[in-house]
Amino acid sequence: MLINYDILLLVVSTIAASASLFIGFGLLDRLSRAAQKVNGLSLIAMAIALGIGILANHLIILLSANIGAPTELSWALLNACLFATGIAISFVYLTILPNPNRFNILLGGCISGLCDLGLFYTSHVAISGVDNVFMNPLTTAVATVVSMAIITMSLSLFQWIKNYTGSNRNIAKISAAILIALGILCIHFVFNMAFSDHASSSFSSAHNATSSNFKITAIAIALGMVCLILIAFVLVLLYEKQGKKLFSFSLFSSNSNLAQAEQYSLEDSLTKLPNRRAFESHLQSAKKRATRNGKSFALAYIDLDYFKPINDNYGHHVGDGVLKITAERLNRAVRGCDFVARIGGDEFVAVIEEIENEEDVVPIAERIVTSIKEAYFIDHLTVELSCSLGIAIYPKNGDVDKLLVCADAAMYKAKDQGKNQFRFYDTEIENANDLMLNMQSDLCLAVENHEFSLTYLPKIACNTLTAIGAEALIRWQHTTKGEILPNDFLPAAEHFGLIQEI
Repeated sequence: MLINYDILLLVVSTIAASASLFIGFGLLDRLSRAAQKVNGLSLIAMAIALGIGILANHLIILLSANIGAPTELSWALLNACLFATGIAISFVYLTILPNPNRFNILLGGCISGLCDLGLFYTSHVAISGVDNVFMNPLTTAVATVVSMAIITMSLSLFQWIKNYTGSNRNIAKISAAILIALGILCIHFVFNMAFSDHASSSFSSAHNATSSNFKITAIAIALGMVCLILIAFVLVLLYEKQGKKLFSFSLFSSNSNLAQAEQYSLEDSLTKLPNRRAFESHLQSAKKRATRNGKSFALAYIDLDYFKPINDNYGHHVGDGVLKITAERLNRAVRGCDFVARIGGDEFVAVIEEIENEEDVVPIAERIVTSIKEAYFIDHLTVELSCSLGIAIYPKNGDVDKLLVCADAAMYKAKDQGKNQFRFYDTEIENANDLMLNMQSDLCLAVENHEFSLTYLPKIACNTLTAIGAEALIRWQHTTKGEILPNDFLPAAEHFGLIQEI
């Protein structure tokens, strides 16, 4: 069957589908990062939004094909079937993408291709009637295989975008969205060629007579499709942040409620990053996702080098400016599916999810170190500093309760080796960390048992060879190890905050 497509409506369809897919990429990021209790609502909201998006896009291209218009009853049945098929395809996408592998992606492509076959058959039956639709077996089989191949490649492209760590992520998203939208057009072309509608001419005259109305309708559907998916995105973000409170309304709020809201805030007031409480909650969620997906994740502990002199020399307002810019740079350095939080004065953490091994973390760690090394321009001042980064891997380096300790130990090792670098937690650090922890308990006992003493080193005047003073040196008389020199225990005492007591 020869089909004359309306070019304007094809362009409208491609633009609307590309915009919807671009928004969908962002919603997928949120879905992969959402807490378990939010995942269910996110999945349902996105499936419905994408299902309606598939319905709307299909109707636009159907109107552009000039193959006729369905009756009112057929129109209602067609919308119901298209909506059900769209949601089915959406659920295939959304259930496969969190746990992708070659088999799942191929299976999803095959299921979606068969759904497409049903979708196009339903459309032509609604327009021409079941007795007037002829399916060419060979062309239909080819069209179904083409649809399966395009959808399989789209699923692979979705997965690639989710894990893409390059600097031009938005450009990659836009390019992928356009490619998938063009693939959707190809699916429509090959399927429409597979059907012959003997009675379409009886309907096409009515369609052509109102073609301008159909164009307006198609453009309205396109705008509605984009808006709907955007609204679903916003609602999921709000629900993820507010939970059930999103659906609770109150005209008045007391001071105590405001104080309670402030107390339980999950946002750092200075940098607007998640705070320690939000980080601890996210870490537990990341553990559940990693266990469910069979993946690993990395915890990066980031500490700014030479930050204290900035506050001392330039004032706290400059230090605050440095922290704000650092927060922005860290968010740019990580991927969209990663998580950055501020947990202390100049201490930040990043949770880097969905990794296979340490090599996947290296480019992200390098971007973090490089971004912090760039000069800061604040109040006509140029501030130079760097950062030390310690990285621990779950579950390789232990459970989440131990992970922060491991990342902290690796960060201190990076500082000891010269700063401005990153270091993974390894056996060497683990052994040194175990020694440090053992020394902590020994130091606490030594303070209680008064095991520290002073040794005096006399100062001699060279011209008279007489004592003119003495230098007091501390010694630790360990009960089993004997005398321990200050270089061997003072770093541990400073690290654990025991130096004042000593």
